Amino acid sequence: MTDLSKGRLRSLRVMVVEDDQPTRLLIRSFMEHILFNHVTERENGEATIRDLTRRHYDLIVADLEMQPMSGWDMLRRIRHDPDITNPTS
Repeated sequence: MTDLSKGRLRSLRVMVVEDDQPTRLLIRSFMEHILFNHVTERENGEATIRDLTRRHYDLIVADLEMQPMSGWDMLRRIRHDPDITNPTS
């Protein structure tokens, strides 16, 4: 098991993927409040995939029932796209 100190957790890059803006804001606020300093929001799976080809994220929190790409489809793309910076986020 990896030792994740409070300082290390604060430095993790987190992405919240949610198509409903109020819910996305609520999740982001919660994530920032509990610990994480680097929280990014995306409104759908397609925007997430584009971002993941340019930036590394340590944790992705996603809605599974988004449109036009579901969270499940997004996960499959992340795992199999060779251009994704961290396919095991």
